[in-house]
Amino acid sequence: MTTMTVSSKTTALGSIFALVLLLCCCSRQAYGFAVAPALPFQQHGALTTTTTKLWFNNEVARRTASATTKPSRRPTIRKESVGDIIHDMDSSDELLSFLQTPGDDRPVVVFYYAGWCKNCQRVGLQLQKVARKLGSAKGPIRFASMECKPSTQDFLLHQMCVTGLPALRVYDHGGDVVADAGSSVRDLADDLAGILRDGSSDRETSAVHEQLQLSLGVAAL
Repeated sequence: MTTMTVSSKTTALGSIFALVLLLCCCSRQAYGFAVAPALPFQQHGALTTTTTKLWFNNEVARRTASATTKPSRRPTIRKESVGDIIHDMDSSDELLSFLQTPGDDRPVVVFYYAGWCKNCQRVGLQLQKVARKLGSAKGPIRFASMECKPSTQDFLLHQMCVTGLPALRVYDHGGDVVADAGSSVRDLADDLAGILRDGSSDRETSAVHEQLQLSLGVAAL
């Protein structure tokens, strides 16, 4: 009799313990404590890539919107380009016509060069500084250039007597050479100062010459 009583009590306690354990598991799932199954590696990578793309698109849209809302800059005044000052000649007829332009008796500086010549490129950059000082539409000097190539090399050698490149020549309105500076832009600046002295005072010529020398820098050219 005593053995049956103990057994009944043990069975009852076991049932109560099982019921309590079941209630605890249900409560954990109800409050979100259940462990979620892990995503496969590919799905996780796809999720990360999608999130990155969304962030990138949003960031681009934000920067684009901020850029369009910036106040516009003031319109800049177009400066005269080097091509408008140093006129590049394609043929012998074009160069001869430019040297003898009707109604324009200003001296003409002609720069003879070759496209493959590194020294020609250096002299051309230095010549631009002089041309910007003197070669504007109302400037005292006109500037032109001609490339030595198969279509012009015979004309340059036999008619213009150009035997070396680069070459800087100054012509009068009749097409005669009044100064030959060789490949030195600094010598060209000195020659132009002497030419301008005939049509202006020494003070004006000295000012122009000083500006040219300063624009060329202190390096020997």
